[in-house]
Amino acid sequence: MKFLWLSLLLIAFAACQQKSAERIVEEETDQTTDLSSLGLANLSAYGFFKQPLKNLEPTESVIPYQLNSPLFSDYAFKKRFIKIPNGKKMIYNGEEVFDFPAGTVLIKNFYYPADFGTPDKD
Repeated sequence: MKFLWLSLLLIAFAACQQKSAERIVEEETDQTTDLSSLGLANLSAYGFFKQPLKNLEPTESVIPYQLNSPLFSDYAFKKRFIKIPNGKKMIYNGEEVFDFPAGTVLIKNFYYPADFGTPDKD
């Protein structure tokens, strides 16, 4: 009987043992991404706006738009624009978001007027 209990105990112990997963540890390396080759050095270089930039007057290929339910942004004013690549179209979808062609740029500017009493003056 003693042998039977010992056998059952060994079987139970063996069944409860967990196999340890093999662990692979890779040496950490310093991987920095160089983004200097992406984009232009200055936003003005894209030509989205006529000079002076402070007027935010878009060039002919940049389209201003407004949201029908704008969000509050700490009293900041916002101007929104979209630049769709020449010869391309965005597709309207009533159930989802618009389908923008590759290369589309959404532009959103936050700003405060010099005088909130007359926000349209320089």
